[in-house]
Amino acid sequence: MPSRLSSSGGNYHAVVFNNSDAEQNFNAVVLCSAVAHEPRLGGQVTVQPGGEVVATANCDPGHVVSGGGSFPSGQAFIGASRPLADGTGWQITAENTTDTSQKVTAQAICTSS
Repeated sequence: MPSRLSSSGGNYHAVVFNNSDAEQNFNAVVLCSAVAHEPRLGGQVTVQPGGEVVATANCDPGHVVSGGGSFPSGQAFIGASRPLADGTGWQITAENTTDTSQKVTAQAICTSS
């Protein structure tokens, strides 16, 4: 289920595309805070046909991750989306089940620690 996460001002937008033959469930969750949060994008990563990659977005020094997501272009399947163990960024695992290369980008939402 490829997904897209974006932020604009105080709003977050999540879009999910179901490219399977089965019904899928999706929940969007937003955690609000009085502390400023800033999005940080990682580098765009190419997922070869039948392959799997890990993409990471890192927060600036002195900042911690408060959320994150991904930007797949095309039909890459985001299998996992999680904070880094040390809390300094966000990591996604993307799988390509198509016969053409796909691109993905991880996004971290960061705040001062």
